[in-house]
Amino acid sequence: MKSTKTWYCYLLQCKDGTLYTGMSTDPLRRLRQHNGEISGGAGYTRRRKRRPSNLLCYAEIGTASMAANVERQIKKMPRVEKCALVRVWQHNMRSRGLGDKISDLRLDLPMAR
Repeated sequence: MKSTKTWYCYLLQCKDGTLYTGMSTDPLRRLRQHNGEISGGAGYTRRRKRRPSNLLCYAEIGTASMAANVERQIKKMPRVEKCALVRVWQHNMRSRGLGDKISDLRLDLPMAR
């Protein structure tokens, strides 16, 4: 029997202002991994200058293969398009009562311009 886990794509903003895109069945657990609270996390977010990372948004995608495809497409986007996507996903999350789980996009960080 195939797994029925729901997969999500998420975007983080690192302390240095960079954006990181990933996929997971549990974005909140994955954030804890990226921040070193529990084991795991991508090498990109393990660097001291990038921690802590803040969860900007996530969206339910469906299967792992669908999430991988969406992740790949987001990673190809220019930063300005990623920022626009963050705003749309954040609006959707707040309208569903999930606004307490996310952080605002910070445009005052060095890489955020």
